[in-house]
Amino acid sequence: MYNLFISSSSLNSILIDESKIKGNIDGIFVDSPENKLIESYPLIPKYFLKNNHILDYDGNQIGKKIEITDPKAMEEALIEEVKDGILLVETLDWKIIPLENLIAKYDGSEVKIIAHANSVEDFKILKGILEIGVGGIVISPDSEDELYSYFDSSLISEEKITLESFEVSSIEPIGMGDRACVDTNSILRKGEGMLVGSTSQLFVLVEAEVHKSGYVNPRPFRVNAGVVSLYTLNGQKTNYLSELEAGSEVSIVDRNGQVRKERIARVKIERRPMILVKLKYDQREYSVVLQDAETVRLVNNEGSLPINEIKVGMMVFGHISKSARHFGMKVDEFVEEK
Repeated sequence: MYNLFISSSSLNSILIDESKIKGNIDGIFVDSPENKLIESYPLIPKYFLKNNHILDYDGNQIGKKIEITDPKAMEEALIEEVKDGILLVETLDWKIIPLENLIAKYDGSEVKIIAHANSVEDFKILKGILEIGVGGIVISPDSEDELYSYFDSSLISEEKITLESFEVSSIEPIGMGDRACVDTNSILRKGEGMLVGSTSQLFVLVEAEVHKSGYVNPRPFRVNAGVVSLYTLNGQKTNYLSELEAGSEVSIVDRNGQVRKERIARVKIERRPMILVKLKYDQREYSVVLQDAETVRLVNNEGSLPINEIKVGMMVFGHISKSARHFGMKVDEFVEEK
């Protein structure tokens, strides 16, 4: 878990009401104790820098700042022993390797490593270094919209979605169609995949190709997600599979409903035999069209099953959404899809 801090220089220009950032911002780094800005944010902790020491509002030293400008400074930082508190790391043109080294050094200790993010992309990278991430991030947004984009990015990675079990009511081959394999930049794990559906109300969890089958080795970066017209649930909106492309972000969901964002390396569309799966929920049937191949697996309570072993009456995991969609966004209106 990381903390999010904001530089007072941003608040000087944005002038956001405290009620809008309280709960998202854990502290403000203020350039000077005399800065009158702090009076506008009485409920958010303030921190000051003095001679490379980090002080709280009462003047207590709670950490220090180090600057890594070259390999020698990196070596000195690794030799020095910091027992606890905040370690604010500032770098010049190379950021990832110094932070990797320091995160590895202080993993499991009482030291909280903090770094500056110059953009939302920086922010996402800092959260994922060595799969641990830094302990805190200082942001300096130039506008209110940019500030909220940091909040959105923060929430995406912490998101959890409710999964339920749905009964398979029918399953039948329906001929050829264009299916989309979504190849991500990462190795996915058992129980992880994408939520897809023919409607924007019910999505089934299709597992990544993490299992070895009789004829094909695992491709754990890939989700064979179904026919190109399916929706995939992507954060708070949906996308058609046909819209996804290299560089796009996609939501990867595990069997417990934990959601993380991954980038796409490519989307591979090919013509393949398809199968129509219908699922029951609340006296209605919903459908999903998937490739008829043993590499396509649906997640269930016991693990997962290949599509050619799914039978009527079996239960599979998915997500139900009560909202209609317009251009992928939730709308409060009547829309029927069947």
